[in-house]
Amino acid sequence: MTSFSSRVSAKSESFFLFFVNSSLARAIDQEVRKIVDECYARARELLKKNKAKLKLLAETLLEREVMDGEEVAKLVGIKKEFPKQKK
Repeated sequence: MTSFSSRVSAKSESFFLFFVNSSLARAIDQEVRKIVDECYARARELLKKNKAKLKLLAETLLEREVMDGEEVAKLVGIKKEFPKQKK
């Protein structure tokens, strides 16, 4: 049979662990929410800034259906060297 003090101690320890775990979980949730919100805002900003390029790309893909990376980069004005592909 366990003593009253050991049962109280075990319950106190359980409560403490629950409190710490739930506090940590809340802190993690808040930090994750902050990161997600920042990334969402950045994505919206980039899409708004490049709306004309996105529209041009979408229209071109509707016509051509397939484009490689070099064609896309050229269409939207990205200056990037692409490795030569063997045909």
